[in-house]
Amino acid sequence: MNFLLNASLSDYGSVSSIAGLFITAFTVALIFGIKKRFLFTSSVDEHEKSLGEIASKISGFLQSYSKNANDIDDAFAIADVKLRNIQNGANGYLLSDVKIARSKIKSYRSTGWLKRIDHKNEEFARETNTAINVVVEELKNVRKKILVGG
Repeated sequence: MNFLLNASLSDYGSVSSIAGLFITAFTVALIFGIKKRFLFTSSVDEHEKSLGEIASKISGFLQSYSKNANDIDDAFAIADVKLRNIQNGANGYLLSDVKIARSKIKSYRSTGWLKRIDHKNEEFARETNTAINVVVEELKNVRKKILVGG
């Protein structure tokens, strides 16, 4: 309290300058957040369509798993790239669904000598495809919210 009473005009100016710096940094962070959300909402339709097509392809490949195992692996790799892109702008339920789907894809595709459980089987591939379909459905919900304005 004593500082406020004995402070000179230059002291107040210095404190105001520091406060202005923090406000500017906060504003820049908000602007980048708004930009990220805007870019995501403008491409929800594209994400939904492309991820839906990949999930349909995987479903077709799963009809004959043993013959199409390499194609399924390739499709999961492409789906992971799409999901990573979606994850950047997602929030809420969509974000949690995307993280679940990506973790299943990583588990399915993981290889190496440290791997404890072999997830490269038809059952786990179907679970992973279901997780991708859940993301597609959540994208439909997000699109509906955007259209309503919520």
